[in-house]
Amino acid sequence: MGVESLDINVGLMVKCDKGSVARYLGGAVLECDDVDYYITPFNPPREVGLHANITSMVLTSTALYVGYYNTPGIIDVFDPNTLDVVHTFRAPRGHNSITDLALSSTALYVGYYTVPGIIDMLDPNTLDVIRIFEAQHDHAYIHDLALSSTALYVGYDTVPGIIDMLDPNTLYTINTFRAPSGHDHVRALALSSTALYVGYFTIPGIIDVLDPNTLKQINTFEAPRGHNVIRALALSSTALYVGYDTIPGIIDVLNPDTLDIVRTFTAPSGHNNASSLVLSSTALYVGYRIIILGIIDVLNLSTLESVIDFSPCCGGYIVSNGGNDSIRVGDRVYSFIKTI
Repeated sequence: MGVESLDINVGLMVKCDKGSVARYLGGAVLECDDVDYYITPFNPPREVGLHANITSMVLTSTALYVGYYNTPGIIDVFDPNTLDVVHTFRAPRGHNSITDLALSSTALYVGYYTVPGIIDMLDPNTLDVIRIFEAQHDHAYIHDLALSSTALYVGYDTVPGIIDMLDPNTLYTINTFRAPSGHDHVRALALSSTALYVGYFTIPGIIDVLDPNTLKQINTFEAPRGHNVIRALALSSTALYVGYDTIPGIIDVLNPDTLDIVRTFTAPSGHNNASSLVLSSTALYVGYRIIILGIIDVLNLSTLESVIDFSPCCGGYIVSNGGNDSIRVGDRVYSFIKTI
């Protein structure tokens, strides 16, 4: 299966024909690669670079929500088929640097990298603010959100890591988990009906497994030596996939119940810093955080053998904040490139 069979929309890219030069919203100018395939450009509004540095995306059948790491934060709503902007939200003053989005049928939750952490709860149709959550002062720098029908989980980039469990309707705090010493900087969350998996920015990588109802710690995984700094988690019914910020990138496949390592994938040379993991029924999409050239590997779920090695035209690097940076629906992959 060749690259041409994927429909990939790459963010922050102006029209980029083979051999031409593309100017990015962040100001970088890079020459296009000599590519044989065409990539549908994804062009946020050009407002003096304000719609730049995408950190999160969520997708429905009718809308693609895109959050930007700006001051204050901005969200664009795109038609997922045409990528035309249909709506824009500009956050209140002080609600700066969006790091993650979570979506239900009735609300869009927006997490900010602020002190203390802030969440805006928006109407997903109008983007009107319904409610605002402001965390305790030491619950700073929201990095990840995870949502169930009964709770919104908020991960903070703190030492040690902190998780708040909120009522998704009122945004009142239900419970709080303070990680053990050394379990610092929450970097990724994955949620099932029986467990909340919390990945940390540690050497080696650490995962805490929490009861999603009580936030009591059930289990802990410490990665092998060299499997450092967890950047992304992806969860299926039979496996937990863990992406590490290593050179080259490493993926561990864990039994989600025992946390035993079932399989390990070490990326090819140059495929560094696995920062984005997206699952389909047959494949694992791995995005790498690489300066100048972003890369996506598509891996067979059973063997972890690479099916496709995709490198988008025109540079940049793929970024992860909570695993929402690349979204696969059907045969289409939405991904994005952060400007340099």
